[in-house]
Amino acid sequence: MMGLRQILGVSVSLAVICLAGDVSAGVTSSTSQNLIHSSNQIFYGGSARLLSVYTHMTDAVRDIHLLPQPSPQDTSVRHASVCFITDAGNCVDGDYAGAGTDNPGGSSGGPGDDWELDGKERCEAEGYSCEPCEDGKKPSGTCPYSSSCHITCVNACPAENTLACTGADEQGVGESCDGLYASCCKLCTDYPYDEIKPGYVMTDSCKDCDGNMHYKLKCDVWGQGSGMGTYFDCGEYGGESGSGTCTDEETGETYYKECKCPLNQEWNATSKECKCSTSFKYDCAGTNDVKPAEDQSCDGKYSKCECQNGFEWDAASGQCLCSGTDWCQINQDCGSLGYAQQSCSGKTLRCPFNTNYVLCVD
Repeated sequence: MMGLRQILGVSVSLAVICLAGDVSAGVTSSTSQNLIHSSNQIFYGGSARLLSVYTHMTDAVRDIHLLPQPSPQDTSVRHASVCFITDAGNCVDGDYAGAGTDNPGGSSGGPGDDWELDGKERCEAEGYSCEPCEDGKKPSGTCPYSSSCHITCVNACPAENTLACTGADEQGVGESCDGLYASCCKLCTDYPYDEIKPGYVMTDSCKDCDGNMHYKLKCDVWGQGSGMGTYFDCGEYGGESGSGTCTDEETGETYYKECKCPLNQEWNATSKECKCSTSFKYDCAGTNDVKPAEDQSCDGKYSKCECQNGFEWDAASGQCLCSGTDWCQINQDCGSLGYAQQSCSGKTLRCPFNTNYVLCVD
């Protein structure tokens, strides 16, 4: 075997190895059994307490040899046992194969070893029950050495307990089982009204955990939804603020009970809209009438008419009357003046007050 100096490529002047402990576990394979050869002594794992091993190595480092594995019949040799992470079978319940025995092979952790049974035995030794729970019960407090063992059996959750009730505005009803409820109820924190106020319509409702109703409302606006139309969207002309207002919390829009109206119109409470003022009722089409300017009309009607010369507007009668001049006082009724015909076969005279009527003279 190659010398230690040749292996490391450097000089080892002094090495002190201090070992202390009760080595009592056994290896599971011959390659894990390291034997130490120093000062003409052989140290095996076993249960002996190794206080210290002093080794002084100079440039003439003696070779370190792996001694052959002793035969099973050699009872003077004790074997150390090491449980590696990958030796999962040999580590169960601390039963390290071959520990402190004369059997270097120990247990292989193979198919013939019932480690689950050993786990159950340990659970039972520590007070756990490994009997299955009866119907309607479930295990509680699982044993760390076997999942089939437990401290006790408790009532299983009812089949109807399936709801977590973890929504932002809800909570569970009744008792929970493993955090689950049979039903949930709402807290209705987003529903600010406890009743439907006049002038509003409901947009949504919510029954809380105590059975009380809460509502979301909006202004009852004419032409919007199925309400009675208490308020109106007055558009560009705006509303009469003194008539009553409603501001929609959702949209921020303000609505009015009455709207301002354009020129020559007024608010009609019956039809709930702007209409021509009631004074606009004359068409100004009479003989002595003159139609005012267009901006003084509404839907082709006027509140008064302008008059021909010699006439003036009479508000009481709603017409143009003679102002008192001689011309106005002359009888202008063509028929009473003899101008009763509208045509003649011979010579005619036309009525000066209405040329559609004539007097036949031949």
